[in-house]
Amino acid sequence: MRLAVVNLKGGTGKTTVAVYLAAALNPRGRTLLVDADPQRSALAWSETAGGFPFPVISLPTRDLHRRLPQLWEGYAHVVIDTPPGDPGIVQSALLACERALIPLNSSQNSPGAGC
Repeated sequence: MRLAVVNLKGGTGKTTVAVYLAAALNPRGRTLLVDADPQRSALAWSETAGGFPFPVISLPTRDLHRRLPQLWEGYAHVVIDTPPGDPGIVQSALLACERALIPLNSSQNSPGAGC
């Protein structure tokens, strides 16, 4: 499965969701976490934690859909953490994936929040 965690708004928990999702998928098959956010938070968390049980690569580029097929060979799962406010990277991640997960901030779900 190839999945992108996307939301153009910051602060919705995309990186947290992507890391935990990759951790949950890894026992079910070899998993790759792609940090497509220029802030590189997922990669930094991996380094701070002394490494995750799956590889994390940083690839904050708008041609992910062209580069990733060369990298995901041999992986059962690829999870892409996308940045806020960069439609080009998000669109490329969506082109590379089969599924998208859109985390929402709880205030986005509350009455009167414009939903």
